[in-house]
Amino acid sequence: MFVAGSAEGIEELLGVLRALPGLEDLAPKYSLSDDQPFSRMLVLSAALGAVSGALGMYLSYWLDISSGATIVLLEASIFVVVFAFDAITGRRQVWAPAPTTSPAAAHAFDD
Repeated sequence: MFVAGSAEGIEELLGVLRALPGLEDLAPKYSLSDDQPFSRMLVLSAALGAVSGALGMYLSYWLDISSGATIVLLEASIFVVVFAFDAITGRRQVWAPAPTTSPAAAHAFDD
């Protein structure tokens, strides 16, 4: 969940959430940035969803196939293309490097 607002308002919301069963130990992550880092991503994702939905409906009409499956396959294709583009251009590390030690050995003597 992403929440933006004043410190007092966020603490009030946390108080309400912590009163719910199972959320007593809720530990939030704070960002004290003046800018909302997700604004461009939110606009882009909404636009991409609207365009892919409309294009999927158009394609499903002309191809005479299920509209839901067409939209899902179109959006999955867009994801694969963007993922491959980021991997090829080196903008994102796709695979994590192999660990130098065994994860089991690293925690063998933890209490």
